[in-house]
Amino acid sequence: ATAERWYALTKAHTNKLAPTVLAWTLGTAPRTSVPASTQVASSALREALSACEAYARGKQLEPWAAVFAVAVATLDGAASPERLDEVFAGLFPAKEARLLSAIARCGGVFGAMGSWNDLGLEQDADYAATSERLFTSLNDGLLAACAERAP
Repeated sequence: ATAERWYALTKAHTNKLAPTVLAWTLGTAPRTSVPASTQVASSALREALSACEAYARGKQLEPWAAVFAVAVATLDGAASPERLDEVFAGLFPAKEARLLSAIARCGGVFGAMGSWNDLGLEQDADYAATSERLFTSLNDGLLAACAERAP
């Protein structure tokens, strides 16, 4: 019922302005293609999350390490406490639903006050590289999962 209500609200409040596409980059060129498959995107995300988790543990940033570890567990099929996996499972095939659930578990690390990118570690080359890799894999994963669902 919630999804139906949200859909009805979005239809009722459509934007009459011409659509605009923005490309967000983090030190690299914007993506112009979708990863080959959900499996490729899931593997890339798992590697990026694991690298971020290792970095966070090395810097004694345990709360962040836990965020990344939970997202990896979600990729491996662990149920999300927010029941996002159930929502995505109702809309997408299993692999895509799991990928989207993992992205939702950690996709917010790049925003709001107190986020991963607010740590003030931009000058640390390892932090910058792992963050860029995560940012790219989150976006690629989202595109791959949604492309599998597209008509």
